[in-house]
Amino acid sequence: MDMFQDQSVTVIPGTGGNTIPAAKNKGASLFGQITWLANWLETSKSSSELAGPLLSGPILLDLSTRMETATASWSVPTPSIISPYDDTVTYERLIILSGHYNVQLGIMAALKMDKYLLQNPSASPSVPWVTVPSANLTGVIPSAAAVLAFELHQSADRRSYAVRAVLQNGPGKSGSPNPYSTLQLPCTSAAGQAIAGQGACMLAEFRTLISQVVRTAGTTSAWCEACKTSDPLPCKVTSLSHCNRGCTGAALLVALFVSVLVNTFGRW
Repeated sequence: MDMFQDQSVTVIPGTGGNTIPAAKNKGASLFGQITWLANWLETSKSSSELAGPLLSGPILLDLSTRMETATASWSVPTPSIISPYDDTVTYERLIILSGHYNVQLGIMAALKMDKYLLQNPSASPSVPWVTVPSANLTGVIPSAAAVLAFELHQSADRRSYAVRAVLQNGPGKSGSPNPYSTLQLPCTSAAGQAIAGQGACMLAEFRTLISQVVRTAGTTSAWCEACKTSDPLPCKVTSLSHCNRGCTGAALLVALFVSVLVNTFGRW
């Protein structure tokens, strides 16, 4: 069957039963059809229902924690002209993570951007990497060297903090660079935008958002439970290390041995 020309519905495994709106691609070149299918498939797999916070949730948790550390240094009651920051607190001014496009799509899933766009379709131009079938929005795979940056801004009175996200879908061609655009965060607020510009939210609002959407992604056991699997080695180790009074005999000895190893050499 030609899925691009046939009017019947095609269900793609691994996308939660999502279907290809075949008629949408009529008339396109074969390469254009294949490109559209790849974009649709990859962004659909990275929906909040399928991927959720399991892929990139820990990144957002770590980001939120590091922002908190930075504000501890910035929050000086009486700024000194010589040293306006608390030099006893160490924090990073710039953190760079490199990964494949599915990490960036995973961040979109962890933030539940598809659900946000469904309720706020006017924000869709700022989020090119998200597919929302019910809103007739088909995202694209992040281009090579695409950038997603989260910025921490401080208010003029040094008492408040806001978070803004910007993205560049690849650097573009020589002589015609792609511009950076603001990603409208689901926690967007008037107070945050007053400090950091369009699409921003207050740091406290960002923390609340992260705690709500990635609460299942912080530990190995939570990941294994959410994926409903005990097959990967880390899941097996976690299961044994959590063995309680229900374990007897050899199982108890194995659990004790694993627990010692984990506590000695670090957790997965």
